Amino acid sequence: MTMHKVNDLLQNVEYDDEVRVGIFPNGQCYNSTTKKEKHYWDPNAWDFVNISPFRINTEKNKFTVTGCNTLAYLTLEDHPFNYSVGCLSSCNSLDTVIKHGSCSGIGCCQTDIPKGASTFKFSFDERFNNAEVYNFSRCSYAMVVEEAQLKFNTTYITDEDWIDDTELAAVLDWAIGNTTCEEAQTNKPSYACISSNSICSTTYFDVFSRFRQDSTKSSWK
Repeated sequence: MTMHKVNDLLQNVEYDDEVRVGIFPNGQCYNSTTKKEKHYWDPNAWDFVNISPFRINTEKNKFTVTGCNTLAYLTLEDHPFNYSVGCLSSCNSLDTVIKHGSCSGIGCCQTDIPKGASTFKFSFDERFNNAEVYNFSRCSYAMVVEEAQLKFNTTYITDEDWIDDTELAAVLDWAIGNTTCEEAQTNKPSYACISSNSICSTTYFDVFSRFRQDSTKSSWK
């Protein structure tokens, strides 16, 4: 499945400048002989350049990895510094896994997403796989997900189908145009943020502009 059809995955639209959409994590599952049996992968799932005006919210979302003996990467292809972010999740047995709660690196890992990117690619380090922990953790998953929504549970380790039974979402920001507010204001005929009840804000390394309603005002004009 793909994130390009945002309307199909839309969960709700926030009052100001956010949209929450359902996500489909990337994943892989192993058997006892190190053979990869399942591979959930959509190379275009996080290509937000093609679904403008949406951009990933890097404050509310986290790059998240679940599984044991798992190292996954989030490659930011259009980031100004062009680099990858890694997240390592490890556990030798279920006894070492925190039963419920936050991602601590044992069975679940979370890390920040750098600002300034709208095209992501996921990958798994093949040197780390679930064959050694097959008896209690067959599958690993990597995703960009809203931090407040994902509460770690041991079923994320033991149940390979948990991903099909759990609704997960990511928060997107409205991003209108690829200029700063200051630059947009110099072109009066095309400048869209003209309502007295609206505010133009610049984000993502001062590249993208967002328009939102001023919460102190009662309505748009």
